[in-house]
Amino acid sequence: VDLSKRYPDKPMISVFMGGDWVADATEYLKDNGVPCYNFPEKGIKTLDALYQYSRHLKLPELKPPV
Repeated sequence: VDLSKRYPDKPMISVFMGGDWVADATEYLKDNGVPCYNFPEKGIKTLDALYQYSRHLKLPELKPPV
């Protein structure tokens, strides 16, 4: 949580694969705006989507032909 507040422009996720054993930690992170996933695959897909979106934003704007 401290790192996510210190670097708000950087994507941060967490993956906890412990069910009830890690429920308190997961709830704490979610309450503080850090996305939590039960399996790494979902977290990786999220990071990939953020990466693809950032690449899209860097593309030059296309103007329609006149």
